[in-house]
Amino acid sequence: MTEHGYPAEIIEGGNDGVEFASPPGQEAAAESAYAACAEENGGEPTPAPLSDEEIAQVYQDLLEVQACLEGKGYTSPDPPSLPTFVEQYRKAGHDQDVTAWSPYPVPGGKVDVGALQACPGGE
Repeated sequence: MTEHGYPAEIIEGGNDGVEFASPPGQEAAAESAYAACAEENGGEPTPAPLSDEEIAQVYQDLLEVQACLEGKGYTSPDPPSLPTFVEQYRKAGHDQDVTAWSPYPVPGGKVDVGALQACPGGE
């Protein structure tokens, strides 16, 4: 990215990636440069899959969101067991038709924006 005129830094941590800024009005050019860099280097980086322990933490975080939602009067779908959630979570990462459990209400197939604002996180 730096060679294309967009100073970049590597983001280190669980999901290594690249952070770069594009001046106003150059967003499309920066994205095009990013796509070119990705192609030159074997494609977009993909994060390593989460461990069972990390998925269990996601589950716990979602249970906290559920408690928050219910405390504010929202009705959440019942959570699956942890083993079922882990299985759903892993499948959802590979199959767009599979969705892992979420505590957010989805009236009409869309997440309730008020619920997201009342209890952000986990999603």
